Amino acid sequence: MNTKKSISKNKTEAVRKETNHTTKTSTISSESDALPNKTTPAFLMTIYDEHKYIGVLMKVLAEQLENISSKGTADFDLMFDIMHYMREFPDRFHHPREEVLFLLLKEKDSSLTPTIKNLLNHHEHFGDRGDLILDALNDIIHKFTISKKDALQDLFEDYISVLETHIELEETEILCRAIDLLDESDWQQLKHRTTVVEDPIFGHQVHQRYRRIYDHLAQRIEKAADDFTLMEFVGLGAFFESIEPLSLGISEISDIINSHSKQVYRTNANCYKSLRVSPPNQRTDYIAKPVNCFLDCYDVYVDGLFNIGKVLRKTREKVAEPYSTGFNLLKELEKQ
Repeated sequence: MNTKKSISKNKTEAVRKETNHTTKTSTISSESDALPNKTTPAFLMTIYDEHKYIGVLMKVLAEQLENISSKGTADFDLMFDIMHYMREFPDRFHHPREEVLFLLLKEKDSSLTPTIKNLLNHHEHFGDRGDLILDALNDIIHKFTISKKDALQDLFEDYISVLETHIELEETEILCRAIDLLDESDWQQLKHRTTVVEDPIFGHQVHQRYRRIYDHLAQRIEKAADDFTLMEFVGLGAFFESIEPLSLGISEISDIINSHSKQVYRTNANCYKSLRVSPPNQRTDYIAKPVNCFLDCYDVYVDGLFNIGKVLRKTREKVAEPYSTGFNLLKELEKQ
């Protein structure tokens, strides 16, 4: 066995063991404590926002992995660009900023040391894993090494799994504690000791190197908007025509719509209220905040449509006719 691969495998197993140990023995804070709000310091908000952006990219990678499993291929150039971004931005700027915060928190509360040690191991793991993934992708793209696809899937699944655990650990056990432990002078100290570099994808200007990623995300948002519009056009009319056959499932659908609508409304209301009450310093923030808001709502829309779809499938035969009529009408309108 190659020595480099052997060492990497041993380190991966160690990271997994430490992650499991920390997760089992730690006291997880409540969900509300882990979420940012209007009083969250700017230093932490930047970290929370970057976690959100990383999460979006991990979903794209997961979709590409699914394509490998189901179709035997994927957009390997897109996957390479995402991993290049992960090595060039989060690993070089996001994680070092977190590590300065970790050091200060250990001074304030030594009980956080085991968790912080685990998180630091994760940071090292992401660098090692990221390089291996980039090498494998490069071989597939430029050398057509098809045999490496299985190994690539294993590398990605490990990378995404550890990263998701890592972010959850940070947000539930470290970042929320920082709000309690640090005062204004500490936040100023962190500001002066770290450098905030604008995100090359989600910042005010997209770097040309990552244009492929930006275009892919833009297409996802456009498709989500089209799907939601289509659901409104077809779904509302069909819903009222199908009241009787849907009587058994109507209360469940109502609960889903009510729950998700309230969640989306609160998210949007808080976003625009914050813009009205505390106008941002930069004009571009008037665009950035609504974009962040849309990303927050995206999963809510998808989850809501998915759950509604499950209920509708229970009575598929009875409601097929009005939905089919709506779709046919929509197609006719598109032809005109």
